[in-house]
Amino acid sequence: MVDSRNDESAGDCEERIAKFQQLAARLQHDINSPLTALLAEAQMLALDERLPEVHSADVEQIVELARRVAAVVRELDSLRGEVAPA
Repeated sequence: MVDSRNDESAGDCEERIAKFQQLAARLQHDINSPLTALLAEAQMLALDERLPEVHSADVEQIVELARRVAAVVRELDSLRGEVAPA
């Protein structure tokens, strides 16, 4: 009887891990799409010679923050394969 409980517990754990991995994959995809567009637009704006100098630092900060978010999203990818049953 104890073995069947352990089997159920292990099955529940594996199901939770699979759901977590699916969530990580969905979050990565859902964040990456708009983030890629945001980063590209900010980089293009930074290259625009018509951009007033007073806004250059702001645009560079947007680029840097978008890159930081991209790094976090990449970490989600690494988590998808590292989750192991306890």
